[in-house]
Amino acid sequence: IQTSPEGTSESDAIKMLQLGRKLGKSLSATLAVKNYLNAQSSAELIQEAADTTYAAGDYGLAVARYKNYLKKAKDSEQAAKVAGRLYFLLVDVLEDEAEAFRFMSANATRFRAHVNAKKYDQWFLDYALKKQKVR
Repeated sequence: IQTSPEGTSESDAIKMLQLGRKLGKSLSATLAVKNYLNAQSSAELIQEAADTTYAAGDYGLAVARYKNYLKKAKDSEQAAKVAGRLYFLLVDVLEDEAEAFRFMSANATRFRAHVNAKKYDQWFLDYALKKQKVR
């Protein structure tokens, strides 16, 4: 994948990311697909790359990849579950509440089909009141 990304199928890249997580080699797997990912990558591949990056502990890059996934993903319970993980990373791990608020505001009710996303509803309202975004 690293030396010849054009000769790699997307399904092979997904399998490699999954195997990297399973073997505890998430960082190596993330680095291996770095040059393979591009604008034409499917939502599934981007999510696998985000999950592997998350498992590797690179939370900033995981946030970027989760956002990229959510741009491409159809509204679904799976997308809402991923949004919940994004909110967790932004609010609880990286403590970037302003970015979490911006993302949630821009996507309004799009990612509400899973409890992982819904549990940030009260946080969103509290933050809006604190910043006087809602009156």
